[in-house]
Amino acid sequence: MRVIERKPNMRHALINLAEIAYEENNLDEALAYIQKALEKRESYWGLNLSGKIHKRRGSYEEAVRDFSQAHKLDPMHVHALTSRGEMYRSSRALDQALDDFNKALEISPKNVFSLVRRANVYMQQKNFDHAAVDFKTVSKLSLSTGENRFAQGCLHLFAGESRKAEICLNLALKLNPEDGLFLVYRGYDYLQKKIWIKHLSSIQMMFLLDVYEETCLEGKESIKRR
Repeated sequence: MRVIERKPNMRHALINLAEIAYEENNLDEALAYIQKALEKRESYWGLNLSGKIHKRRGSYEEAVRDFSQAHKLDPMHVHALTSRGEMYRSSRALDQALDDFNKALEISPKNVFSLVRRANVYMQQKNFDHAAVDFKTVSKLSLSTGENRFAQGCLHLFAGESRKAEICLNLALKLNPEDGLFLVYRGYDYLQKKIWIKHLSSIQMMFLLDVYEETCLEGKESIKRR
């Protein structure tokens, strides 16, 4: 009986160690722990964490594989689904990203991460009305979150209210300082105002966080054309 109990406990302990190493950005160590944990038995949270580790390492195919496998194990959890959708979005596989975010929102209609990312996909597809609907939904939810402030900032950008947009986007980044999407739109706001030093600072931060993507330019042009 003790042997039966020890195995899942050991697996959970390894997953916890992998999560700690991941948070400390010790990715090789995190990957070693999580691979050991998944040797005997796959688990949703183990695979989801493995996907996050591969994502941070820049291993796109491995990340998508792990998120997909985690979703198969538990289709009613949204974490792996939204993470895979974000991988698709950042690689410009927009239809696949939209499909994942739609499925996540069917399961959890108030998931602000999925709403914000789906809105960004709509922006890239030039579907501005749908993007505005999602941003408005987020702006009414979770009032103290970075996603809420980001959504408000984007709505102010839509309306040409640059000062209000800057305030909201700065608040969003205080709450979520490493969110690359927030940096993209704050950088655009500074660019519109011709505040070049702050714009370059935002771009440099994107590179430091390894989150700079072609959608930066897409997002700028999308708002400009609205």
